[in-house]
Amino acid sequence: MHNYIFYLIFLLSISMQKSDAQNTYDTLKLNGIPNNSYDNFKNKQLPTSAYLIVRNKNTGKILFETNINNGKCIECYDKLTNRADSFYLKKDFSNAILLYSTAFKLNDDKGKVKHRLNSACCYVQLNDFNSAFEELNRIVFVGKFYNAYTLTSSDCLKPLQKDARWKPLLDEMIKNIESIQKKLETETNTHQ
Repeated sequence: MHNYIFYLIFLLSISMQKSDAQNTYDTLKLNGIPNNSYDNFKNKQLPTSAYLIVRNKNTGKILFETNINNGKCIECYDKLTNRADSFYLKKDFSNAILLYSTAFKLNDDKGKVKHRLNSACCYVQLNDFNSAFEELNRIVFVGKFYNAYTLTSSDCLKPLQKDARWKPLLDEMIKNIESIQKKLETETNTHQ
């Protein structure tokens, strides 16, 4: 999906060959990083416990680090998204995407609408419309988002409105609104 995103998360697998493991261990020891650290947990089985390090792709600067269990860290969501929001506001879209994506991944691929929208805006700024639509589709098709005004009035999403995928997104929001209206009518009729 976003291969470059998880490039920055360091992964040391227990199943590595001894020489590779020793070289990596020596490097980690020199940097003061625990030897059960991960660089990429995409498509790999995580151990019960690991140390996650998220680094800037260009500078190697650590953006976030924590212990994770079973590939999850629900309590990390707010910390990660707060850092991502600060990068977003500074227009550092690459680092913002990295932290948003990590937050979603560690939170069972769940994310708040605000953060998914910010992530989509970051992707638009980096001309990655496919990933932007993936974020919007999660909000609308899975999360049943229905606030068309938020999407249509957002300046950062304007470039997507020319794309053929925009109309189906709006059509689904209309269905979401209709579904909510039916539920409200049903509840109103039940209470009368």
